[in-house]
Amino acid sequence: MVDINKYIKKFKIFFVWQHEEEEKWLREMSLRGYELVDARLFIFTFRVCEPKDVVYKLDYRRLSRYEEDNYLTIFAESDWEYVTGCMNWFYFKNENYNEDNMEIFNDEESKAEMVSRVQKLIGLITVSELCMLASIIRSAKESPALATFWALLMMLLTYGNIKMFLKHRALRKRF
Repeated sequence: MVDINKYIKKFKIFFVWQHEEEEKWLREMSLRGYELVDARLFIFTFRVCEPKDVVYKLDYRRLSRYEEDNYLTIFAESDWEYVTGCMNWFYFKNENYNEDNMEIFNDEESKAEMVSRVQKLIGLITVSELCMLASIIRSAKESPALATFWALLMMLLTYGNIKMFLKHRALRKRF
């Protein structure tokens, strides 16, 4: 018998371009008896439950409160249950899926639009970091650790930009 009032927290790092890996990990967690109830930056809260196969999907959108209500209603009507949200990411689950409804997007163009939204987010962060370039270069002698951290961050953001660009291009070729 599983204690349904027991919760666990897991720390796991996923970057914005790793949403598909995050979805797979959440499904694996449900197969082990952990149901997602909350997600925060790198911290996931699960309720201990009986193991079950649940498909999780993520979508990134910036919505007003009114738009969000309509958006969630559309998903609920399609058997996708809203679980939680974190920093404009929406987490959905479906326990009654079949091979025809394992995706929250019903066409490649919608998937490409979501990837484009994430790509714009990474691009915005990259541009804001580049705006600090002169300041970082000036302080590099005084704080080599900060300069090293910034350089690593820029490499990570560049990698993310490339990943999302390639993913977007591949999706655009399909439609």
